[in-house]
Amino acid sequence: MMGSITKDYSIYKITTGGATQDLALIFDAGVDDEKNVDFGVSWIKMVAVETVKKAQTSNAAIAEAVYELYSDAACTSLLTTMPATDSNGRYNVTLTKAQDTVYLEEIS
Repeated sequence: MMGSITKDYSIYKITTGGATQDLALIFDAGVDDEKNVDFGVSWIKMVAVETVKKAQTSNAAIAEAVYELYSDAACTSLLTTMPATDSNGRYNVTLTKAQDTVYLEEIS
């Protein structure tokens, strides 16, 4: 947007239930000339990945385990390094979804 707005305006969006948002209604209290504005929004798909690290024999939580997520099975194309697991052996990360399958490798 360019310019400035010197009044308080209300903006309402109409949800279409689809992948895009396509209509907004903008008006000021007491103003008779309501304005319709068309716009488009592309929603970003997000995915949450959670790791849980536990000891094999005792099932006790293991802190400070670090994992990396890769886009390929050979684990050569790094997507992100996850922070170390907490005292409960857990950590999670939220990423923009780029594919249906990711590959997890423990690095420490």
